[in-house]
Amino acid sequence: MNKHDASFLSDADHIGHIVLGHLALKANDVEKAKQHLLLAGDVQGSPVLGSFGPGMLLAKQLLEKGERDTVIKYLDECAKFWKHDKGSLETWIGEVKAGNMPDFGTSLHLSLNTWRVVP
Repeated sequence: MNKHDASFLSDADHIGHIVLGHLALKANDVEKAKQHLLLAGDVQGSPVLGSFGPGMLLAKQLLEKGERDTVIKYLDECAKFWKHDKGSLETWIGEVKAGNMPDFGTSLHLSLNTWRVVP
C-alpha cells in the first residue's frame, strides 16, 4: 500500500465512523455512537485531517448527552494526527473538563465537507 492509499483509508475510516456514530445517535444508541466516535479518532491521519482537523459535530452531540469522558478521549486521540490545530484541542479539552461546551466553530462541519475521493 502506498502513502496515498493509506491516507485515503485513514480519511475513509474517520468519516465512516463519524457517519455510523451519527446514525447510532439517531437510533438512540449512545453507547454505539461513543464507540464510533472513539474509532474515528483512532486513525493514522492524513494531509486533510492533519490540516483541517476532524469534525466535531458528533462530539458536541455526545457532550450534550453528558458524555464528557468519551469526548475528552476523542480529542486526545485527534491530537495524534491534527498537527495544525492552533491550540484548539487543548482549549476544548479544558472547556470540557470544566463542564462547559466548547465553541467548536467551523470544526462542527469539517468531517463531510473536506473529505473527497481522489482517483
